[in-house]
Amino acid sequence: MSSLLRHRYHATWFLIIVVVVLIAGCGQEKSTSPLSEPPDTSPPAVPTGLVVTAQTDTKFTLEWTPGVEPNIIGYNVYRYDPDPARVMSYVLVNQKPTTASRLTIAGTSGTTYYFRVTTVDITPKESEFSEPLSFTFQASGNGTQSGEDGTDNTTWRGDDETGSGHNGRQYQVGDLPIRR
Repeated sequence: MSSLLRHRYHATWFLIIVVVVLIAGCGQEKSTSPLSEPPDTSPPAVPTGLVVTAQTDTKFTLEWTPGVEPNIIGYNVYRYDPDPARVMSYVLVNQKPTTASRLTIAGTSGTTYYFRVTTVDITPKESEFSEPLSFTFQASGNGTQSGEDGTDNTTWRGDDETGSGHNGRQYQVGDLPIRR
Protein backbone atom coordinates (compact mmCIF):
# COMPACT_ATOMS: atom_id res chain seq x y z
CA MET A 1 0.00 0.00 0.00
CA SER A 2 1.29 3.40 -0.78
CA SER A 3 2.03 5.73 2.08
CA LEU A 4 -0.74 8.12 0.95
CA LEU A 5 -3.38 5.36 1.04
CA ARG A 6 -2.08 4.08 4.38
CA HIS A 7 -2.29 7.62 5.79
CA ARG A 8 -5.93 8.00 4.60
CA TYR A 9 -6.78 4.54 5.97
CA HIS A 10 -5.42 5.41 9.45
CA ALA A 11 -6.98 8.89 9.37
CA THR A 12 -10.40 7.39 8.58
CA TRP A 13 -10.17 4.96 11.53
CA PHE A 14 -8.97 7.75 13.80
CA LEU A 15 -11.96 9.89 12.80
CA ILE A 16 -14.40 7.00 13.42
CA ILE A 17 -12.93 6.41 16.89
CA VAL A 18 -13.17 10.11 17.78
CA VAL A 19 -16.83 10.24 16.69
CA VAL A 20 -17.68 7.10 18.72
CA VAL A 21 -15.96 8.53 21.82
CA LEU A 22 -17.84 11.82 21.46
CA ILE A 23 -21.17 10.05 21.03
CA ALA A 24 -20.48 7.84 24.07
CA GLY A 25 -19.75 10.95 26.13
CA CYS A 26 -16.28 10.02 27.34
CA GLY A 27 -14.58 12.86 29.15
CA GLN A 28 -17.80 14.78 29.82
CA GLU A 29 -18.88 16.14 33.16
CA LYS A 30 -21.76 14.45 35.00
CA SER A 31 -24.79 14.38 32.72
CA THR A 32 -27.93 16.30 33.65
CA SER A 33 -29.99 14.18 31.27
CA PRO A 34 -33.30 12.84 32.67
CA LEU A 35 -32.04 9.40 31.66
CA SER A 36 -29.30 9.61 34.28
CA GLU A 37 -31.62 10.55 37.15
CA PRO A 38 -32.61 7.82 39.57
CA PRO A 39 -35.96 6.25 38.77
CA ASP A 40 -39.09 7.52 40.51
CA THR A 41 -40.07 4.86 43.04
CA SER A 42 -42.87 6.66 44.85
CA PRO A 43 -46.49 6.08 43.84
CA PRO A 44 -48.60 9.01 42.64
CA ALA A 45 -50.86 10.94 45.02
CA VAL A 46 -54.24 9.50 45.96
CA PRO A 47 -57.21 11.11 44.16
CA THR A 48 -59.54 13.20 46.32
CA GLY A 49 -63.05 14.63 46.14
CA LEU A 50 -64.85 11.63 44.61
CA VAL A 51 -68.49 12.61 43.98
CA VAL A 52 -71.50 11.84 41.76
CA THR A 53 -72.03 14.91 39.58
CA ALA A 54 -74.75 13.99 37.09
CA GLN A 55 -77.42 11.38 36.61
CA THR A 56 -79.93 10.27 33.97
CA ASP A 57 -82.44 7.42 33.93
CA THR A 58 -79.71 4.90 33.03
CA LYS A 59 -76.32 6.47 33.84
CA PHE A 60 -74.46 8.49 36.44
CA THR A 61 -71.13 10.32 36.35
CA LEU A 62 -68.36 10.04 38.93
CA GLU A 63 -65.95 12.96 39.19
CA TRP A 64 -62.84 13.62 41.31
CA THR A 65 -60.16 16.24 41.77
CA PRO A 66 -57.41 15.67 39.17
CA GLY A 67 -53.82 15.19 40.27
CA VAL A 68 -51.17 17.84 39.65
CA GLU A 69 -48.13 15.62 39.17
CA PRO A 70 -46.60 15.93 35.68
CA ASN A 71 -46.22 12.18 35.09
CA ILE A 72 -49.87 11.17 35.61
CA ILE A 73 -51.30 9.19 32.69
CA GLY A 74 -54.79 8.60 34.07
CA TYR A 75 -57.07 7.13 36.68
CA ASN A 76 -58.55 3.71 37.44
CA VAL A 77 -62.08 3.45 38.82
CA TYR A 78 -63.01 0.47 40.99
CA ARG A 79 -66.46 -0.77 42.01
CA TYR A 80 -67.09 -2.86 45.10
CA ASP A 81 -68.30 -6.30 44.00
CA PRO A 82 -67.55 -8.99 46.59
CA ASP A 83 -66.99 -12.50 45.28
CA PRO A 84 -65.37 -15.36 47.24
CA ALA A 85 -63.55 -16.46 44.06
CA ARG A 86 -61.61 -13.17 43.90
CA VAL A 87 -58.87 -11.98 46.20
CA MET A 88 -59.97 -8.34 46.00
CA SER A 89 -63.56 -7.11 46.37
CA TYR A 90 -63.03 -3.95 44.30
CA VAL A 91 -63.19 -4.63 40.55
CA LEU A 92 -61.69 -2.38 37.85
CA VAL A 93 -64.45 -0.59 35.91
CA ASN A 94 -62.45 0.98 33.06
CA GLN A 95 -60.31 -1.17 30.72
CA LYS A 96 -57.42 1.31 30.66
CA PRO A 97 -56.71 4.42 32.74
CA THR A 98 -59.08 7.26 31.87
CA THR A 99 -57.28 10.53 31.16
CA ALA A 100 -60.27 12.59 32.31
CA SER A 101 -61.11 13.11 35.99
CA ARG A 102 -64.64 11.80 35.40
CA LEU A 103 -66.30 8.60 34.23
CA THR A 104 -69.91 7.92 33.24
CA ILE A 105 -71.25 4.52 34.30
CA ALA A 106 -74.49 2.67 33.52
CA GLY A 107 -76.58 1.98 36.61
CA THR A 108 -79.57 -0.02 37.79
CA SER A 109 -82.23 1.91 39.69
CA GLY A 110 -82.37 1.09 43.39
CA THR A 111 -78.85 -0.35 43.46
CA THR A 112 -76.25 0.91 45.90
CA TYR A 113 -72.78 1.20 44.39
CA TYR A 114 -69.43 1.69 46.13
CA PHE A 115 -66.52 3.26 44.25
CA ARG A 116 -62.86 4.10 44.77
CA VAL A 117 -60.37 5.73 42.38
CA THR A 118 -56.59 5.44 41.96
CA THR A 119 -54.05 7.55 40.07
CA VAL A 120 -51.71 5.89 37.54
CA ASP A 121 -48.39 7.42 36.51
CA ILE A 122 -46.11 6.83 33.52
CA THR A 123 -43.91 4.21 35.24
CA PRO A 124 -46.82 2.77 35.62
CA LYS A 125 -47.32 2.87 39.37
CA GLU A 126 -50.75 3.08 40.93
CA SER A 127 -51.68 5.11 44.00
CA GLU A 128 -53.53 3.81 47.02
CA PHE A 129 -57.34 3.85 46.81
CA SER A 130 -59.24 7.09 47.31
CA GLU A 131 -61.75 7.35 50.13
CA PRO A 132 -64.78 5.18 49.26
CA LEU A 133 -67.99 6.68 47.90
CA SER A 134 -71.33 4.92 48.30
CA PHE A 135 -74.15 5.91 45.98
CA THR A 136 -77.71 4.59 45.62
CA PHE A 137 -78.78 5.04 42.01
CA GLN A 138 -82.39 6.06 41.40
CA ALA A 139 -83.79 6.55 37.89
CA SER A 140 -85.11 10.03 36.95
CA GLY A 141 -82.25 11.92 38.61
CA ASN A 142 -82.89 10.92 42.24
CA GLY A 143 -80.17 9.47 44.44
CA THR A 144 -78.44 9.22 47.78
CA GLN A 145 -74.71 9.62 48.31
CA SER A 146 -72.65 9.12 51.45
CA GLY A 147 -69.08 9.44 52.59
CA GLU A 148 -66.73 6.89 54.11
CA ASP A 149 -68.56 6.29 57.40
CA GLY A 150 -71.99 6.04 55.75
CA THR A 151 -73.64 8.32 58.34
CA ASP A 152 -73.79 11.57 56.39
CA ASN A 153 -76.32 11.19 53.58
CA THR A 154 -77.75 13.74 51.21
CA THR A 155 -80.70 12.90 48.99
CA TRP A 156 -81.63 14.92 45.93
CA ARG A 157 -84.40 14.88 43.36
CA GLY A 158 -84.08 15.84 39.72
CA ASP A 159 -87.21 17.95 39.70
CA ASP A 160 -86.19 21.21 38.05
CA GLU A 161 -87.07 21.94 34.42
CA THR A 162 -83.90 20.27 33.06
CA GLY A 163 -84.28 17.14 35.16
CA SER A 164 -80.83 17.62 36.67
CA GLY A 165 -82.01 18.89 40.07
CA HIS A 166 -80.97 21.81 42.28
CA ASN A 167 -80.19 24.23 39.43
CA GLY A 168 -76.40 23.86 39.74
CA ARG A 169 -76.14 24.44 43.51
CA GLN A 170 -73.50 22.57 45.50
CA TYR A 171 -74.30 20.47 48.57
CA GLN A 172 -72.06 18.80 51.15
CA VAL A 173 -72.06 15.17 52.28
CA GLY A 174 -69.79 15.19 55.29
CA ASP A 175 -66.54 16.31 53.68
CA LEU A 176 -67.55 15.25 50.17
CA PRO A 177 -69.00 17.94 47.87
CA ILE A 178 -71.91 17.03 45.64
CA ARG A 179 -71.99 19.12 42.47
CA ARG A 180 -75.32 19.19 40.67
